[in-house]
Amino acid sequence: MKRKSYDDKQIEHLLKELPSIKDKQSKDEVYRKIQHKKRKPTKKKIPWLIPGLASLAVVIVLALMVPAFLGGIQSPMSQMADDSADQTASSGEESSEAESTEEAAPTPNNDQAIGTDEQQGEGEVSTDQEDADASMDESPSEGQMTTASTLKRYTAASDGEANPSIFIDENAQLIIPLTGVGMSEEEWNNVSSDIDEGLLPIEPPYTYTIEGQQATVVFPDQFSISGSSGTIALVESIQWRLYYEGVDQIRLQTESGAPVSLGNYGELEELPVIDEGIYIYRLYESPSTQSRYMIPVQTSATSFEEAIQQLQENQDSTIAPVPANLSVSATGNNNTVQIKIDGEEWDSDQSKLTAIEAILLTAKQFGYSEVEFEGVEGLERYFDLDRPVSVPDYVNPVER
Repeated sequence: MKRKSYDDKQIEHLLKELPSIKDKQSKDEVYRKIQHKKRKPTKKKIPWLIPGLASLAVVIVLALMVPAFLGGIQSPMSQMADDSADQTASSGEESSEAESTEEAAPTPNNDQAIGTDEQQGEGEVSTDQEDADASMDESPSEGQMTTASTLKRYTAASDGEANPSIFIDENAQLIIPLTGVGMSEEEWNNVSSDIDEGLLPIEPPYTYTIEGQQATVVFPDQFSISGSSGTIALVESIQWRLYYEGVDQIRLQTESGAPVSLGNYGELEELPVIDEGIYIYRLYESPSTQSRYMIPVQTSATSFEEAIQQLQENQDSTIAPVPANLSVSATGNNNTVQIKIDGEEWDSDQSKLTAIEAILLTAKQFGYSEVEFEGVEGLERYFDLDRPVSVPDYVNPVER
């Protein structure tokens, strides 16, 4: 249907036919209303109010979650420790004072404790090396040139008493395994609590025994845990602690033999062991002490060759242990893998040793028991690189 159009005269005629509208308000009355509206205060918007409240809510949630997370793990063990402390105090103070005077060893500082090797005898140290050692008051960082006696070690073999323990970072995102070497479990417990304030210990509310390849983990009958983060950290700490013990089965039970209630996991009688090919080893630097630790990090690699490439890439919160300027290739053969390294000269003997140990730990995670290295020299004190090198048993050794 065609729309009807009007000319100006028709429009003017239509407007005249509209009914008249009269405003009965006087001019003074209209003026007063306008002035009243102008004087009426308007609400000012506060642009920062909503973002500020959101930030405050995040701070409150974090303040509630972190203590609850740590408390969920440590409260059962803390209660047991308090009971044990009361019994120990009543058994006699004189004996404990004598033992602490004669046997207590000084707590090592972090530069001396993590990854240092045994001191050489006087006959083994050259004059030039003594001069170099005297000029270094602190343990060197990864980028500094070092002498053999100052290199950090990230691995250890099971040729003596070893006590693996699991820590987490301040954000409860990373597993950080440490191993007390050459000391009893009691000595290690005393030392490990003061190693690094940037590492949070997961105090185990359980005991375990190992028979053959099976570990049995026993929890108190009254054990309980709440919070998914705390439960996940506890489960992973058990798995990683027993991974370094070389078991292939983890049984769970309470003191009375019942299944263990583990929060969202439900009641469990068994835990799976750490699977092969899931983790690589990278460097983590503590924000409190700037000390470095070799830690397992989940990988998307589908082969050991791809995993080696990821060892050369920096990622969030971790550092690549193998220099990116090197060309690294891997060829697997049953239980042995051949590693060929080509490229520019190494920055230092420390970076060379760190790369070798990261490759060894990652090779173990991918099911290899030995690694043959080609293109690496100068680490005779630590490894015989002319022969296949066995993968290590433990990581991040701490010596008394």
